[in-house]
Amino acid sequence: MIKESIQDLPGGLALQTPSGAHIDSTLHAMPLQTHYYLPLVNYQRDVLQPNVSVGDKVMGGELIASGVIAPTSGTITQLTHHTWPHPSLTKVKTLTLAADGQDDFLTLPNITLCDDSAEEKLQRIERCSVHGLGGAGFNTAKKIQRVMEHNAPTLIVNAVECEPGINCDDALIQNHSVAVIEACDALCKWLNVSNALLAIEDDKTTAIEKLTQALLAQQSTMQLAPLSAIYPSGAESTLVQRLTGIQLTQGQPAAKFGVLCINVATVLAIHQAWKGLFSAQRILSVTTQDLKHSVNLQVRFGTPIDSTVQFAASVNPFIAKSLNENRASVSVGGPLSGFTQTNDSTPVMATSNALLVGAMPIKKPQSACIRCTDCATVCPVNLLPQELYSAVSAQDTDTAQRYALDNCILCGCCDLVCPANIPLTSWFQHGKDELKHQRAAEQNAVMAKARSEKHNTREQQRALDKAKADAQRRKVAAQRSQSAIDIKAALERVKNKRPSS
Repeated sequence: MIKESIQDLPGGLALQTPSGAHIDSTLHAMPLQTHYYLPLVNYQRDVLQPNVSVGDKVMGGELIASGVIAPTSGTITQLTHHTWPHPSLTKVKTLTLAADGQDDFLTLPNITLCDDSAEEKLQRIERCSVHGLGGAGFNTAKKIQRVMEHNAPTLIVNAVECEPGINCDDALIQNHSVAVIEACDALCKWLNVSNALLAIEDDKTTAIEKLTQALLAQQSTMQLAPLSAIYPSGAESTLVQRLTGIQLTQGQPAAKFGVLCINVATVLAIHQAWKGLFSAQRILSVTTQDLKHSVNLQVRFGTPIDSTVQFAASVNPFIAKSLNENRASVSVGGPLSGFTQTNDSTPVMATSNALLVGAMPIKKPQSACIRCTDCATVCPVNLLPQELYSAVSAQDTDTAQRYALDNCILCGCCDLVCPANIPLTSWFQHGKDELKHQRAAEQNAVMAKARSEKHNTREQQRALDKAKADAQRRKVAAQRSQSAIDIKAALERVKNKRPSS
C-alpha cells in the first residue's frame, strides 16, 4: 500500500454513511425483462443512427448502433423519442427491444495478450461496447488509444466511491476481487505500465482485505492506494492530482500526461471482452433516501428504472417501504450528484451507478448570496463559486470563463454548504450548457464564413474562367474573320491576274 505520497484534496467534504447503515454486498441478478429501451445517444450527446429497423430480429451483442449493442435476443418493435437518464430530462431517439426469452448471444473468439495485435484488442473493446462504468460513460477504446502514445504509462484503477449511497464498485470487489486483479494485471502487461495504482477509500475495509489477498495470490505488481473518504476524490481530475500531483484543467485528458485513469468495473469489462463477453450490464446500487439500506443488482442496459426499483424492493423490505411511501420519487445517482427522474420507463445505462428511493429532503427557501465564501473553501478545484454564480446568473459568459467555469466538475459541494440555499451546481450546469451552445454557434459561424468565402472564391473563379473563355472565343472568331478576308483577297488577286476573256 502507498499512503505517504498521496496528496491532500483541496476542499471537498467528508460525507459519512449514517451509523447503523446496512449495505448488502450480495450481487442480485435481475431476471430477464420483456422490453428494453436503448437510447441512441453517446456520452457526448451525439445522436446515433440505428443499424436495424423496426421488425428486425437481433441477437444479444448485436451492434444496433455505433457503440450500442442488444442486451439480449429479441425483436426491434419501435423507434421513438423516449426519456433517458440525464438531468435535462429530455427525450432522445430510442429503440425498443422486445425480448424473446431465449437470451441468445453472438459468440466471439478469445483475444490473447501475446498473439493478437493492439489494434485487434482495441477493436474488440469497441465491438463489445465497453464504456466507462464510473459515471461518465467515456468511449474506453479511444481513451486507451490516447494513452498508448506514451511509453510506460501510469495506470490508476478508480474504485473510489466517496458519495454515500453508491457502493456498486465495493460490491464488485467483494464478490470478484481475484478477477479484478487478473484484469488489472492483463491491462498492465498489455500497455507496459510503469506504475499501477488501485485507488479505494480507506473505510472499505472488507474490499481492501479481499484485494490484499488477491494481490498476494496473483503476485501482482498493483499497489493499493487507500484514500480518506473525502468527496469528490473519485472524480478523475482530483484523483489524478492526489496520486500523481498532475493538475488537469478543463479539456486536458489525463492521457496527455501518460496517465490512464479508468474505473475498476470498466477494467473488468475490458478483460471480459477479450474473452468474448459483451458489456451488456452493470452493477447498480439501489438505496433508500436516508442512506440506511442498500442493495446491489446486476442490471442489463435498457432495463426500465421502475422494474429495477421493484426488483430491489422484492429483495429488501426497507426499500419496499420507502418505495410505498413515495413512489414518485426516484433519483438517479448519489445524494449530491443525482437528479430526480420522473419517467418510470427511463432505462438504465452505463452511466447509471445508483438509484435513491423515497421522499426527497424538503428544500429550504433560497435567499440572496451573503458572500460568506464557504463555497470557495470546500471547492475541490480551487474555484470561486460565489463569483461564478454572479457571472452565470447575469448571463456574463466572458466573466464566467475568466473565473474558469470550464474547470467546475459539478460535484455539488458548494450546494451543500451554502447558507443561502442557492442551487449553485444547477446554475453552473446551466452556464456550461450556455457556453457549449455559444461555442457551437461561434464554430458554426466560422464554418459558415468559411463556406461563404469558398463560395465567393468559386464564383470569382467561374467569372474569370468565363471571361477567359469569352476572350478565347472572340480571338478565334477574329482569327476566322481575318482568315476569310485573307482568302477573299487572295481570290481577288488570282482573279485579277487572269487574262480578260
